[in-house]
Order: sequence, then C-alpha cells, then structure tokens
Amino acid sequence: MNVFPEIEGKENVVVEVKFCVSGTDGENSVTKSASQTIELTEEQSFTPFENLTESQVILWVKDALGESGQYTLTTEIDAVLQQQQQRPATPESKPLPWKLAK
Repeated sequence: MNVFPEIEGKENVVVEVKFCVSGTDGENSVTKSASQTIELTEEQSFTPFENLTESQVILWVKDALGESGQYTLTTEIDAVLQQQQQRPATPESKPLPWKLAK
C-alpha cells in the first residue's frame, strides 16, 4: 500500500492499494496484478493505518473498482485461462536415442 504521511490532519492515509487477483480452472492458474487509487472521503470513517484489516482493505478496493471493474478483472482472468486450455502442449526436450561419435 502507498501511504501519505498526512492528509487533512489524518496520519498515514492509504492512497493506493496494490493487489493480485487469481483464478484457476483446476488445471491451470493465473494471477493478475493491479493497483487501485483510494480516495479519502468525508463519508468514510477513517481507520489508522496500523489498525487496518485485510478484509477492510479488500472492501475498499472492491468499492473503488465497482461492479464493472470487478467484472473486467474476472473476465480478463477467465480469458487467459481459456487461452491456456487451447494452447498446444509444450514440446518436451529429450536426449538423443543414440550415442554420439567422439
């Protein structure tokens, strides 16, 4: 998290959260990194940095992303998983079946 030391008399104010979203189809998995700006608003009660919980910060990010932002992230992860399923198998490197002449 990126934090300003002081904003409007409040100390250690979170202004950006860097996060990862992961998805799996049972066989393949993908993780997408992103960041979200968090705005300090008067409607929002302020929690000092040292008292933040993981669930509170996740809620901030979800609220800031909105339904459309969350849907976009999920769609991007699903698309990558689908590409991985359709990708041909990676060739395997094997040693020669004969001995090389010296």
